[in-house]
Amino acid sequence: MEEEGFLAFDSSGMKNLKTSVVLDFFDQPLLLHAQDSVGTNFLCVIAETPNGEASARYLCVAISPAKLNAYLHGEVDLRAIFDHPEADEWYITDHGKAVDVEKGFAIIPVAREQLQRDWLPSEGAFYSLPAVSADEIVNETREQRTAVIRLSLDPPESRIEQRILATHLSELLLNFQLFVKHAYLKSFSDGSRPQREAKHSPASELEVFAISPGSFTVHLRSREDADMYGHAEVGRALRMLDEITAEVDDPEKALIVLRRNRGRVATAYIRLLETIVRTESPLSYAWATPELAVPQVRRITTRQAKPLFETLSRVKDLGIETKTLVGTLVSADSVKNTWTLRGEDKRYYKGQVHPASRITMGVGGFTLGRKYRFVCDEIVREIAGTGSESTHYLLISSESLS
Repeated sequence: MEEEGFLAFDSSGMKNLKTSVVLDFFDQPLLLHAQDSVGTNFLCVIAETPNGEASARYLCVAISPAKLNAYLHGEVDLRAIFDHPEADEWYITDHGKAVDVEKGFAIIPVAREQLQRDWLPSEGAFYSLPAVSADEIVNETREQRTAVIRLSLDPPESRIEQRILATHLSELLLNFQLFVKHAYLKSFSDGSRPQREAKHSPASELEVFAISPGSFTVHLRSREDADMYGHAEVGRALRMLDEITAEVDDPEKALIVLRRNRGRVATAYIRLLETIVRTESPLSYAWATPELAVPQVRRITTRQAKPLFETLSRVKDLGIETKTLVGTLVSADSVKNTWTLRGEDKRYYKGQVHPASRITMGVGGFTLGRKYRFVCDEIVREIAGTGSESTHYLLISSESLS
């Protein structure tokens, strides 16, 4: 006889599941990843807790490894998985039997027409990254005596086997390093330290010192040790990264932040996004310094990166930064409108006149060997396939200083 308030289901297709991991918990397990006797993956979401029942009931669907990884990395929401299960089958736990999360539980088929809408998860329920163990990463910073960053990579090839293309690993690491380097230098644009000094500091250079077993989480540390108070200078760059990635779900707000960091920082961030999209590799990071009690954690999924990259890459002036160069003019070509300046830092800067400027390079207007202040647009371009950058300067205005 059917109990009042409950539907009768066909138990002929019953399956026994064993919990692999509890994915969400609040007073009781809300979302489970489980497997049957042949290793088929299931997601089970809490459906209801009937009055007088000690155990909740769970709605379950089979899910492929690829779809499960997509969910765990924020690429698909839970409602979509339960609205359109890959096997077009739903299961529910028996209301008369308790769900033993540790030992296992039984599920029985439920027909589409028997599904109740309030059993389904809310729309837009994307998986949230679990909190990083504060003690673990903070202890690591104290052992290393500097800032530590855990960079987690997850390209498609790593979701089936424990492997990653060398090009994917190197590209993601290189582009993350380039961002840190440029953000660190940008943090001194307020004049708190001469940028030419910061450029030679090892603080923004990252070293790999470990890889987490069973994953592609790379442990990085700054080449420069923290000071006696636990302060690590590379934190300047990482805080800038946090500020930018805080707007990862809103391209327009992200654009506002990047306009304040136009030039090399914006270019490096857009390049990182392009790599995430092209390699289909969600990226997450957690960082701390010896002085921080709680790690800072961020994640960028391909779902978030695609619209962000499309919006930012259409804004042509984000990669342009105004720079002032002071030095001695060593060459000027009036035909090509090009010039070379030997800067106060002993480096040679080569460029050309901005197309919108009325300046003409030539011996009549400029004197070789004289000191000048050049205000230029600086444009940074990647040298394809090398991970290196080339810098181009377009002269906007000039002033003779001698």
